[in-house]
Amino acid sequence: MLPINDILDVIQQEIFSGCAFLSKIGLAFLLLFIALEFIKGGIDATSGRGFTLDKTLYLYLFLAVVYSLYPQLQAELKTYGYRFCEYIYKNFGHLNVSVTPTLKIFQYLWAAYLANPFKTLLLLPVTILGSVLIFILAVLVAILSMIATDIVVLTAFLGFEFTLACGPFFIPFFMSGEMNHIAKQWVNNILMYCVEFPLIALVLRLVERLNEEVVNEVFLEDFIGKNQILDIYVVIFIPLLGLGMIWQAVAISKMLFPPSGGFISSSSIGAPVAAATAYTVRTVTKAVGQAVSAAVKGAGV
Repeated sequence: MLPINDILDVIQQEIFSGCAFLSKIGLAFLLLFIALEFIKGGIDATSGRGFTLDKTLYLYLFLAVVYSLYPQLQAELKTYGYRFCEYIYKNFGHLNVSVTPTLKIFQYLWAAYLANPFKTLLLLPVTILGSVLIFILAVLVAILSMIATDIVVLTAFLGFEFTLACGPFFIPFFMSGEMNHIAKQWVNNILMYCVEFPLIALVLRLVERLNEEVVNEVFLEDFIGKNQILDIYVVIFIPLLGLGMIWQAVAISKMLFPPSGGFISSSSIGAPVAAATAYTVRTVTKAVGQAVSAAVKGAGV
């Protein structure tokens, strides 16, 4: 089992210390968007289109409340992600072998011999060889499941922490009508990760119950106790199915809340901020150009 607390602490500290500069960039964007709104309101008033600035005042109030409360919300969400990862590793971070060698094997083998001695003795070499192969496969699948769990959980935690740390950068985009979809997509990613952690825990619990209540029972009662050799398919398939379910948990959360393709992608760390910054610069430049053109036309130049 990984030293999960140490790993989570390092990820959390490095992400938030490395993304501290985004707060300053976000504040600069907020001031820029407010200035643009005042420019647009002034142009509308001087060109005879009416005073429309009062319609955006609620956005100022909304963003002021969000900016003042976001550190508390951020702290709660950080604790949420941290505790859920702890819970997952505490309950499912061990080696979950679907079939383990126990003395019950001899009990079921003796019962099979009493029921049909000839068939049991005839299939005994196949039963022994099949049992050994099943044990080896069960250990390999359990190791792969642990690796998959490590990758899925720690990757989700990394993405969640990065998304939280980027909050001050993306919140100001609510101010811009042309770019508020960026902020909405950031919220969508927050919701995706909030759903992803419970789904991972749910699927791991499901896999654990399948191993305990289905795979092991089929192995003992059918494969050993009744010499039903073809049931080896069930014993092999279900653990592999459980391995696929771990990855499916992530797919389900992305299906419910599709992650953004260009701004906050769970598969990239540096590209989202760079893409958002470049997009912002282009859009802001276009908006300033339109405002200057409107001012020139309004002045009759």
